[in-house]
Parts: sequence; C-alpha cells; structure tokens
Amino acid sequence: MKQNQSIYPDISDILQRKAEGRRNIIALSFAEKIEMLEIMRDRISPLRDARNNRTANSPDPVVWVEQ
Repeated sequence: MKQNQSIYPDISDILQRKAEGRRNIIALSFAEKIEMLEIMRDRISPLRDARNNRTANSPDPVVWVEQ
C-alpha cells in the first residue's frame, strides 16, 4: 500500500534569513535595541489608536447569564 505523504515547500531560505536577523539584533547595543522598539511603537501607534477608539465607542459586550 502507498503511504500518504505530505509535500511541504522548502522554507530553508526563510529560516536562514530569520537566523541572520537574530544574529544582527544580537550584535546591536542595548541602546540600539531600545531605539528599534521606539521606532516600532511609532509605526503601530495609528493602529493602536484606531483600536482604542473603536473599543471606546462600541457598546458594552453582551453578557450571557445562565439561569
């Protein structure tokens, strides 16, 4: 009988780039890592603000009470 084998795409290049990125981050100083975090915070601030506005303006969620 023939076994059912899954064929997965080759992701070795992706894993290699991730490892390279990790090595690059490890090589940075603490101050440079903090600067990276600040840049990321600035990039996501419009998304965070939109989410906060949406949740602040939405009605309270429905709470189901079992009797």
